[in-house]
Amino acid sequence: MKGSRTDDTPFVGLDDTHLGDFWRWAYSDLTSNTIRPVMAEFIVGSLLGVESDGRVSWDAADLV
Repeated sequence: MKGSRTDDTPFVGLDDTHLGDFWRWAYSDLTSNTIRPVMAEFIVGSLLGVESDGRVSWDAADLV
């Protein structure tokens, strides 16, 4: 299922609630000290043209 989740992926059993609703609720504060490094990793990967299916916490490397 990795890579197949999008913001319009529905939560089963929750009418009109989607994964994007959770992402906005949980991760919209980009100034948080736990979100900033993840955002920086995303920006650097984008600038370098590194493609990824998604971030893996505690992986051996941040970007390959």
